[in-house]
Amino acid sequence: RVDGAWKTWIDRSESTVDLTVDYREASEAKADAAALADDDLGRWFRENVELRVVPFVDKDGVVDGDQGKCRKPHDHTRDYLLRNGVECPEVYGDPALLTPLIYKPTLQKNHKIGIIPHVKDLQDDVVAEFVRHNQGAVHLIDFAHYQDWHDVIDTICSCEYIVSTSLHGLILSDAYGVPNLWTRISDRVKGGDCKFMDYFSAIGRTTQKPFALTANTQAQEIITMLSSYQEIQ
Repeated sequence: RVDGAWKTWIDRSESTVDLTVDYREASEAKADAAALADDDLGRWFRENVELRVVPFVDKDGVVDGDQGKCRKPHDHTRDYLLRNGVECPEVYGDPALLTPLIYKPTLQKNHKIGIIPHVKDLQDDVVAEFVRHNQGAVHLIDFAHYQDWHDVIDTICSCEYIVSTSLHGLILSDAYGVPNLWTRISDRVKGGDCKFMDYFSAIGRTTQKPFALTANTQAQEIITMLSSYQEIQ
């Protein structure tokens, strides 16, 4: 938030070696999804947010061998904007962290642990076996089968803890103060660890690697690991 107004920058930062799609088209689609949605979030966005779209190619990252999502967090995008005369405050994070400004339910905790698998992990046997092994303690949250985004938030908020292979499962959990654990069950999620590490560095979290969830992981192990969770400020 800058000078009393919400300002959001959307960029398409990719290395030239990965330049396989029309980034202008992709950026415009991303902006349209945020600003033109015919729902409460879209209407709030149009009324309160100044949106700027900045597509660019990470040419110097390729030259330096420090490219794409694996660059040092934050610096490249902000430096690029400043060099081109665009004011960019030293504020980092994900727009999904603002969701409680739009919708903040007060719900009872009906589930001990919620697991949010990335869509690529949804059918993995580990997910089903982890839920079965901890029957009654673990609730499966499948983003693909919710008709309304409010229902997704309600389900997350109804859990005492969250484990997730999805980045935005972690971000939404952080937004609502639900202790959460980054976990991995496969190598199907593209992009490796970089997008997770970029997000963690933006909020000051020192997580270095995901927890290796297995079918035999005990619910109590998750709870113990999250006993030191700190809400983001």
